[in-house]
Amino acid sequence: MMSEIRVGLIGLGFMGRTHATLWQQVPGARLVAVADADPVRRSGGASVQGNIGGAQAPLDFSGVQTFADGRELIAQAPVDAVDICLPTYLHAEFTQLAAAAGKHVFVEKPMALTSDQAAAMIEAAHRNNVQLMVGQCLRFWPEYNYLRDCVNTGRLGKLLKASFFRLSSKPTWAWEGWLLDPARSGSAMLDMHVHDVDYVNFVLGRPRSIYATAGRTGATPGWDLVTAQWAYPDGCQVNLEGAWYNLESFPFRAGYLAVFERGVVQMDSAAQPTVTLYQPGREAEPVAVAGDAYLSELTYFTRCLLEGKSVAEMVAPESARASLELVEAERRSAESGSILSL
Repeated sequence: MMSEIRVGLIGLGFMGRTHATLWQQVPGARLVAVADADPVRRSGGASVQGNIGGAQAPLDFSGVQTFADGRELIAQAPVDAVDICLPTYLHAEFTQLAAAAGKHVFVEKPMALTSDQAAAMIEAAHRNNVQLMVGQCLRFWPEYNYLRDCVNTGRLGKLLKASFFRLSSKPTWAWEGWLLDPARSGSAMLDMHVHDVDYVNFVLGRPRSIYATAGRTGATPGWDLVTAQWAYPDGCQVNLEGAWYNLESFPFRAGYLAVFERGVVQMDSAAQPTVTLYQPGREAEPVAVAGDAYLSELTYFTRCLLEGKSVAEMVAPESARASLELVEAERRSAESGSILSL
């Protein structure tokens, strides 16, 4: 087993800069190389926008190898793992390159543009005996961990119904406007909505059927407004809503409302506290949650590599691919106007 994981980070946009800061806090990991096409970003001096703030502080890359091309980092840098924070349309290519070079891979969500691309990534990881983990951060998010615990323990009884939402202004901050191009991002239906799709798939599994509607807000030429209804064999109903609005000032907001036999749990990212528990005969109870999901997922990935364990317990790549298949099923339902039985 390795005593230290040497990490190469490719892509210094909003999430890449976030990861560059966090790798300094991950026990047993060391950032030794970074790559980005922008020389200002490679210097650590660029200010990068995102939909949830952060990634603004200057970065110190002294002692870190820098590359203008991620392919050069994979080929030349002495790294054990590659962290891919590139635009979605590049995920499949760079994951397969890194795996072929014998590097473990952490790749940001969405895993790829299509489930077929994701399958090729998984095959490359298996063929080269490396680990592949997808940054589906809601699986590590404290507010969503609380809900998962309520479902798994059954302490509030059976889950009867749940609703999830994730809403934002159009993502004008992306490098060369790639998020605004459905051919490169998949639009909101994939890029942002996949968070909630993946979380529900992780906690509840594959639904019995899906019915979805989709619309075009004008934020991009693609599907940027989606509402989906998932039905489960036990009668549980799940609604999921995602949108990029054709606005610049609308604040990012996400949350859920989960109805159990003996209580209701509500989460709203715009509220304080973010999570509230309601139970019969009791006052509304604020729920204390804490933790950094991005730090937690990178720490988990590192710990698995150091201990020689699979990442599959939390984020099996096959599970992340299955989430892409569910988004594809929603798209087929929306475009056909029909309920899809799975």
